[in-house]
Amino acid sequence: MDGFDDRDEVIVMAATNRPDILDPAIQRPGRFDRKIVVGRPSKQGRVEIFKVHMKGKPISSDVDVNILAAKIPGGTGADIANIVNEAILKAVSDDAQVVNMHHFEKAINKVNTGDERPSNIMTEKEKRVVAYHETGHALTAFVLADAGDVREITVIPRSISLGHTQILPEDGVGEVLAFKKFFLARMVTALGGRAVEEIINPGNPSTGARNDIQNATAIAKDMVEEYAMSEDVTGYVSHGSSGGNVFSGRDSQTKGVSEKTLELTDEEIRRLTKSARDIAYKLIKENRPAVEAMVAKLLDVETIVGKDIDDIFSAEGAVKNYYTFTDKFELSQV
Repeated sequence: MDGFDDRDEVIVMAATNRPDILDPAIQRPGRFDRKIVVGRPSKQGRVEIFKVHMKGKPISSDVDVNILAAKIPGGTGADIANIVNEAILKAVSDDAQVVNMHHFEKAINKVNTGDERPSNIMTEKEKRVVAYHETGHALTAFVLADAGDVREITVIPRSISLGHTQILPEDGVGEVLAFKKFFLARMVTALGGRAVEEIINPGNPSTGARNDIQNATAIAKDMVEEYAMSEDVTGYVSHGSSGGNVFSGRDSQTKGVSEKTLELTDEEIRRLTKSARDIAYKLIKENRPAVEAMVAKLLDVETIVGKDIDDIFSAEGAVKNYYTFTDKFELSQV
């Protein structure tokens, strides 16, 4: 990098998304001495990025960048630029003079979950199952204090998904630090769709919970192997990746633990996901009238957002943020 002669006026800069696999030779003193970590922007950072991309655009006064930033936790600058461009295209297709909040919400949905597809691709029976499935996610999130806010429920298919429930965590939760109860709530809400299917169609669930089961398993796996959030079983030991160099043929996920520990870990992951399913099942059974009311509304209007979600659930006796968890993953009233 220095060549054969000293050149003080030359500065070498580089960037990578995989610092973990860099050759140690280029990280020695005298090579790349300064390391600057550029992470994903915070909520306030996303607000400022939205403002940059909106500058000079015909944006309506009803557009609240704080709400938009909250809707895309973990979003990058590229994501935001894409959303602004999509919102403008939506406004053009509507022959609107300005880009309003509705256009931005549609743009966020498209970027996050894909384009809408006609709902008539499903039979009435399938649409009913999807309505119950999405309501299962929404109801469990509604009554759990640690899950976040339910912002939208829809049975309109997007991309490969037949429906979607948008649940946003409280401001900042999970972006810098995430907590055990947050993970537990995420598992319960993930499996709420499968739990409600087991109630309405005993012994014959659909394939719709595939991604939900994968997500719940991944959360439980991280809790046990990475974060020592199941100390009674695995202790305060990380069982995650060994950090092997994938370019040298080593598997970066090689485990340095015993077979017995792996068995205990598998059992604990299975226990956590089973407990999450059982809690979801209990919450749905307790609030069956609220579930039925939401399903009926979804089959009528297909998409429900914001305060309407709270009103429908509350009118049938469901209490928002009513439950939290004990250390042993049991329900406890707030």
